[in-house]
Amino acid sequence: MHIISYLKQARKRLNLTLEDMGYLLDMDYSNLAKYEQGKKTPPTRVIIAYHIITKTPLHKLFKYTFLGVMDTISSKATELITQLEEQQKSKPILKRLEALHEVLNNISCLKDLSQDDSYDNKH
Repeated sequence: MHIISYLKQARKRLNLTLEDMGYLLDMDYSNLAKYEQGKKTPPTRVIIAYHIITKTPLHKLFKYTFLGVMDTISSKATELITQLEEQQKSKPILKRLEALHEVLNNISCLKDLSQDDSYDNKH
């Protein structure tokens, strides 16, 4: 489910109108409608406000941004590892390789966590 669906779904779950949300966020509700319809990308402030008001987990609201950033970092880390492995293995290079492998490990753990449905129920 895309963030747009989460925003609208969370608001409707609380029986709040766009006007109510606009008032609570001190902004024009027509902009919120554009965010919920996917016509505009909501700023971080709006996403966090929906989180606070609706108790929708942040990892759900940021899921697609989060996954996109993780994929980019994973790809870049893999490319850098390949480049570094082609160089002479000095101590600094080995330390960098170790750090990059740790980055990939962290991403793997985060992806597992973001796909764990029980995590949604706990947070």
